[in-house]
Amino acid sequence: MSRISIGEISESDFIKRKRSYKLIFSYGEYDKKYAIVTCPNNNFLIGWKSDLIEPEIVEFEDSNCFFIAIDQFISVVDSAHNDIIWSATMDSNFLSFINVNGGAYALFEFGIYEVGVLEPYLSTSIEFTELCTDFTIDDDSITVHLIDGNSIHLE
Repeated sequence: MSRISIGEISESDFIKRKRSYKLIFSYGEYDKKYAIVTCPNNNFLIGWKSDLIEPEIVEFEDSNCFFIAIDQFISVVDSAHNDIIWSATMDSNFLSFINVNGGAYALFEFGIYEVGVLEPYLSTSIEFTELCTDFTIDDDSITVHLIDGNSIHLE
């Protein structure tokens, strides 16, 4: 059961809460959606542009830290210390977190990155030369399908 939840809020509620809660990421005036990230110890705010996907979270094992991603943003947050450990703006849009074979991955349109769930890290597994259109998970592997019809198989 997840200890962290994401609840959409209005723009006016977002503006009011910015005085009290730490902002993980936002496009500023270009945000179309807003949310409060509710944690056991603290709450945070996020803003994003995408209408097609929602923010996703991967929690660290035995920790108060979590990854959160949407659009081109990915961040690691320590909710116990009300701290954003690191945040990155990627070159392409976030698609999904994938858990396979004891590992976690962040899939973006032009790359898949290994995500550390015991301690925070993000490392490049593979960058794509074409746009990722879809992925499938079979047993202990991931197959990433690219727009040009090619596929990349990861075990």
